[in-house]
Amino acid sequence: MVAWLVLALFGADAPADMLAERLAREAKPALLAVRSQGRDGKFQSLGTGFLIKPDLAVTNHHVIGDGRDFILEDSTGGTRKVIAVEAVDRDSDLALLRLEAPKGKPPAVLALGDSTKVAEGAPVVALGNPRGLTFSVVAGVLSGRREIEGRDMLQVAMPVEPGNSGGPLLDRAGKVVGVITSKSLVTPNLGFAVPSERVQPLVDKPTPVRLAAWLTLGKLDPERWRPLSDARWTRSGGTIRAEGGSQGFGNRALCLRQGPMPELPCEISVRVKLGDESGAAGLVFCSDGGDKHYGFYPSGGGLRLTRFDGPDVYSWKILAQASSPAYRKGEWNWLSVRLEKERVVCRVNGAVVFNEADAALRGGAAGLAKFRDTVAEFQSFHMGREAVVALPTEADRARAGKAVGDRMSDATALDNLSRLGPLAADALREEARELEARARRLKTLADATRHRTALDAISRHLKEPEGPGWLAKGALLLARIDRDDIDVEERLDEVARLARRAGEAAKGAPDPAARLDTFLFEELGFHGARAEYHHHSNSDLASLLDDREGMPLTLAMLYLEIGWRMGLKLDGIGLPGHFIVRLNRGGAKPVFVDVHGRGKRLAEADLPALAGLPGGAALPKGVLEAMPRRAMLARMARNLAGSAGRADDEAGQLRHYDALLLIDPESGSERGARAMLRARTGDYSGALADIDLLIENPPEGVDVDKLAALRRRLAEEAQRAPR
Repeated sequence: MVAWLVLALFGADAPADMLAERLAREAKPALLAVRSQGRDGKFQSLGTGFLIKPDLAVTNHHVIGDGRDFILEDSTGGTRKVIAVEAVDRDSDLALLRLEAPKGKPPAVLALGDSTKVAEGAPVVALGNPRGLTFSVVAGVLSGRREIEGRDMLQVAMPVEPGNSGGPLLDRAGKVVGVITSKSLVTPNLGFAVPSERVQPLVDKPTPVRLAAWLTLGKLDPERWRPLSDARWTRSGGTIRAEGGSQGFGNRALCLRQGPMPELPCEISVRVKLGDESGAAGLVFCSDGGDKHYGFYPSGGGLRLTRFDGPDVYSWKILAQASSPAYRKGEWNWLSVRLEKERVVCRVNGAVVFNEADAALRGGAAGLAKFRDTVAEFQSFHMGREAVVALPTEADRARAGKAVGDRMSDATALDNLSRLGPLAADALREEARELEARARRLKTLADATRHRTALDAISRHLKEPEGPGWLAKGALLLARIDRDDIDVEERLDEVARLARRAGEAAKGAPDPAARLDTFLFEELGFHGARAEYHHHSNSDLASLLDDREGMPLTLAMLYLEIGWRMGLKLDGIGLPGHFIVRLNRGGAKPVFVDVHGRGKRLAEADLPALAGLPGGAALPKGVLEAMPRRAMLARMARNLAGSAGRADDEAGQLRHYDALLLIDPESGSERGARAMLRARTGDYSGALADIDLLIENPPEGVDVDKLAALRRRLAEEAQRAPR
């Protein structure tokens, strides 16, 4: 029975079970089961998708996952081939999939509706694949609209299970008003869906990434790492994450660094954190690429040094096992191994835990290992003559302690408290409050020190010659204002290797720049951000290298660095509200490359429209002059400050204003903005210093008398502020 006939016969009072039955029958042909690659590498995770065009499907982003392979099954039991991930909105947990055009009769599709027109209490129907029960249906009502983690969501009163994720939520007319995304943790009969209005912008402005390129997102660089099991090894920023495991002894999962270990004596180090202390994860070394290797790792809250001589328990020997007060459960810990001709010395957080005589294995490769079911994270892997362990020395700690005040000993505290008698408990609570205040101060000082260190690195960089890699290094240092997991040298090496690959691909090509476009935008899937355009990750070069999505300026910086290494004559051009690259071609007219538009070639006449200027308007004078590299860094710092401002992150905004004014001290508007932010956050001395600089060197068009009046007001507020 078609939808209009049900409504004609029953009207708005159609029984819920009849409504669900009718919608299920009509919508089922448009439904897809999504089987994605699980943690063990097998296709086992089940979600849902649905067709909105014969060759376009909607699902949740978390159902397909970055870098995971997946397959689609239709209601007839057949499979649909995925050509590309057409668009993604990670914030809304949505993904569009471009499918191979169907042969024969086009399949049924679902129409997008308007969730704002569905009244609370109205009946709705969800279709999906809960717990592997493919193409199931459940009826309920729209029970409300909620903001969940900053996102507008539809709350539905119905059972929602994991397999429903990505499925359609239908109104009584059979139109999609939402995409099921999660179940409530409060009650099993409550779920949430993304409003359908979030889907249409992805359809209108796709950012397609070919499936082959999508499957490499988050994957480890094969030139650096070689996983030896079916565990899932991924990278985000400077962190390598391992989950799942093999079916072998102890669920052992290894990932080796490419290339041999250094000559003896040598040291290997890494920073590791376990999601579950009952598991184990750490360093492996002297690996033959199979089942033979040493391992040094935390396990069950203690530490172990083991030697694996084969694949089973009979060829496994624990050389040493102990607990250590230096190990911090549930936190990041530095592990290091010194390998000598006859000995193995192991340290945790700088403290020696094992010094064992064993020479059974030498040579081979080193890397990372994870055992059992824990999720493990690794940072800063290094091997060389000496380990790299970034821990403060005793002298560092002594200087820091002197700088922030003396510590009270436990003995002194207990002596003082014991004299209070019955008031000891109250005294302990007061002491706790003081210690908490001290801890907050230490954390604030630690954050400020990290920020100062990041600014110092930028300051040193600005004095370096502007050669190859200078622009990329500056961008990575700007990203470190917010993130300390970025290994700048490693990411610069990644850019250099991309340039080498691009250069090899362009050898003999009649148009090397066009070959660069194909390499970056088609083969690797770099693309411009559409959804959440102003998110800070889109102005973060490390995130661009990881996710291959960014703002025009971030994409342009990568394009320029690679193109310059290839010998291309390129300039960065800052249009109003957009950034492009100019390709200079000797005597021929230059062309312009819209890197945000997947390398689209433009003539000068096309640029006013790209900049969003009204018809017939000309570009401002001087806009087409090549932007200096330092000015590009300043523009990126402005973008990052703007992103923080949009997120109401005043502390982040201040950090990026600090970086911007280091790069461009003459930026009067941002100095004034920083002065206001400083005053609003209680830093009156900093605010007054900024106002004084503006009074001494007033920007064009600024009234100095008003600045002086503002300074007097801030000085009065500073006097009244608590000290």
